[in-house]
Amino acid sequence: MNLACEPTCAGLEKFVIYETQQHLYVVGCDRQQLKYRVLKVLRRSAPSLIDLAQEDASSYSKDELRDVLEMAHEGNKQGGGLRRVATGYGILGFVRFLDCYYCVLITQRRKVGRIGGAPIYGIKATELIPIRPAATKSDDRSLIRSFVAETNRRLNPTQRETAEQRYVSLFQFVDLSKDFYFSYAYDLTQTLQHVMHAQAPLSSQDPASDIPPLEPSRRSSYAWNHKLVKELRDALGSSAGRWCVTLVHGAFVQRTCALFGRSLVVTLIARRSRHFAGTRYLKRGASDTGNVANDVELEQITHAPGYGAGGFASYVQVRGSIPIFWTQ
Repeated sequence: MNLACEPTCAGLEKFVIYETQQHLYVVGCDRQQLKYRVLKVLRRSAPSLIDLAQEDASSYSKDELRDVLEMAHEGNKQGGGLRRVATGYGILGFVRFLDCYYCVLITQRRKVGRIGGAPIYGIKATELIPIRPAATKSDDRSLIRSFVAETNRRLNPTQRETAEQRYVSLFQFVDLSKDFYFSYAYDLTQTLQHVMHAQAPLSSQDPASDIPPLEPSRRSSYAWNHKLVKELRDALGSSAGRWCVTLVHGAFVQRTCALFGRSLVVTLIARRSRHFAGTRYLKRGASDTGNVANDVELEQITHAPGYGAGGFASYVQVRGSIPIFWTQ
């Protein structure tokens, strides 16, 4: 096909998280750092994220954002004001075990390639940001009592606190820095043909509009953080797409070679389904829902830069375990 592969989806690319006694403020900006948005999350216990998360309806310029943060700082001076907690490059979603919600934040990234005009990134490091009620400030005598109580609690945790820490450790056991990839401007869950034909390029959208653009029709079977994003989508609707990136598990390899004096970029993408995945000795055959074990979609993309609007060719192959019920 001889089409231009333009970015088709836009999201916030840099995040700074602040906290006060009552709220967690997630500030996100676009690539040009011209537009800023604010997501407020209440720091209290709740059965659902719908009761905690709220996005400001409008976007802000850098000066307007400075005024908003100064107002938040002045209004919470008695509780310590506004404090910076973390800086990151993407939100994978929100997770809750027994105690409170956690924000899964990408704190370091690495660029692994580019498809058309869209950079593709891998994860280098992540951080769990707890969203729990803050400790109240007290006088000196109460401060000593609080310190003693906190030390005693850490030395003698309850069964619930022990279980919470165990679940957090199990969650962090998954190494997101290996074989997980994302992009702000390209839908990695879809094939190149679908991206180029089914999505409208960003150049046709109004970047100054506060109305969130239509999200690409991502294939949830290849989005490994689908469950982590679900509650935020329930809380914010379609605008949740600009706050969270879509995480794909598999492989991304890109090489540039020369063929008859012409530069050629060859990209290999492997998308692994999140359904019925596992090691080969534990997951084989098909599940009760019809998903085969370790279903992987392989796509080879060939790009000839400088050829008209950009020459692209794509070949897709699907593999998986034998589609029968298997025991051993």
